[in-house]
Amino acid sequence: MFCPIFSWHVPDWNFYLPVIVDFRLSAHRRTARFGDAAVPEHAALPGLGIELFQHGLMLFGKTTDALPHTAFGQRARNLARCIAQSLWCGYQMSQRLNRLAVSAA
Repeated sequence: MFCPIFSWHVPDWNFYLPVIVDFRLSAHRRTARFGDAAVPEHAALPGLGIELFQHGLMLFGKTTDALPHTAFGQRARNLARCIAQSLWCGYQMSQRLNRLAVSAA
């Protein structure tokens, strides 16, 4: 699901995919093991746009729609939407701070 969006930024999917799965499971279990560690990683990516986040959510929705347990699928979609909003806001703030730093230099 993530490959179309991040494939040009991820050098080793064999390493990264288990990290994504671990992150999602910790989010569903509410263990908060990852904190905000994903925000700096995503903020460093150049040229992300809201359409990529929307596309990712659409793909994730198609995946969760196929799950037999509809309540779990709905919870997963809601969680994914919250994560995407958080990452998008963090990304936008990071980009603005970078522009301000360049302007001030």
